[in-house]
Amino acid sequence: MGSTAENLDFPTDSGGNLMRAFDAPAALLPNGHVLCVVGRLFEFDGSALNPVTPPSNAPNTLTFNCRFLLLPTGQVLYSNCTSDLQVFTPSGSPHGHWRPHISHVPKTLRRGHSYRLRGRQLNGMSQANGYGDDAQMATNYPLVRLKHGNQVHFCRTYDHSTMAVATGKKVVHTHFHVPNSVPVGHYELAVIANGIQSKPVKVHVKP
Repeated sequence: MGSTAENLDFPTDSGGNLMRAFDAPAALLPNGHVLCVVGRLFEFDGSALNPVTPPSNAPNTLTFNCRFLLLPTGQVLYSNCTSDLQVFTPSGSPHGHWRPHISHVPKTLRRGHSYRLRGRQLNGMSQANGYGDDAQMATNYPLVRLKHGNQVHFCRTYDHSTMAVATGKKVVHTHFHVPNSVPVGHYELAVIANGIQSKPVKVHVKP
């Protein structure tokens, strides 16, 4: 196995055959590493393929039946096309420059109303998830979350000004709708893209 990304090969299996995959998922983790599967799960850190403890439903699973979905928490949901879903929790944290940034959002929100949120890198740094021609789980769009203690509410986002990734310092925007089910009170509002959340902004939800 090579020592750099340019000549890195997947390892061999117990029979000495090079591991490979025919349609298989990969996910760019918030820590900058890549989770992939070729016979078993690996976390690529840019220079080495590090084996990952496989989910209990992974043995004998064909790679083209595997799916990854990067969650708002930064974890990865793993499926082998059955009802047995499992979660991978990566270590580390994202670089500060990768985070979405909120430039402006109204501090007072009303249930059942929609608002515009402006900021930078609202679509994240990449599509984050990849598979092949059969399944696409890209996360290059903003999620708006309201949180108070253990209460978590997500607002539907729509009409984004762009779907581009890694937009840098350019100010972009999205719209979000506050559900009628959100209780009145004070919340921390954050934008999440690619499983990476912005610094929260304090808002007040009114009837």
